[in-house]
Amino acid sequence: MIQSVREHSDVPIAAYNVSGEYAMIKAAAANGWLNEQKTVLEILGSIRRAGADIIFSYHTPDVSPLAPIGKFGPVSRVNGPAARTGTGPRDS
Repeated sequence: MIQSVREHSDVPIAAYNVSGEYAMIKAAAANGWLNEQKTVLEILGSIRRAGADIIFSYHTPDVSPLAPIGKFGPVSRVNGPAARTGTGPRDS
């Protein structure tokens, strides 16, 4: 879907990595069935390669220190734990 939109449009494209997939990855990693870090980076990278300019994901707080800016673009924690607890940059 993202790739089709990208091929026919120059507008910024945002994608949402759904909460069910997030929960599935967390559970599989907790059971030792996969490497969480590698899996998450591959999923987010595939969304980016498909053409998304912006990715919304529950994985953002875990990935932001790992993501090289050149691979994913700037990573923001606006909707991460800091934003929910009132300790983020929006509160200053």
